[in-house]
Amino acid sequence: MYNFPRADKAKITYTKDGHTEEIVCGESRLALNYEIRDMEKYVSSLNGQENLSYVCDVMDVLTEVQRLWGKYE
Repeated sequence: MYNFPRADKAKITYTKDGHTEEIVCGESRLALNYEIRDMEKYVSSLNGQENLSYVCDVMDVLTEVQRLWGKYE
């Protein structure tokens, strides 16, 4: 996985009156955890053999993540 910055907050400026608002969502240091959680949630909602290829791809990605983290050999 590429190491690229992920935003965890944004500043919105409303053009009608110029007021601003900051929204915050999660923590960028946990971005990979969020992606894995979302992938697990998606895969667990799939049914049948038609999704076998997708499930295998997900398993390959997660295995590579574990290998990179030194958790799997």
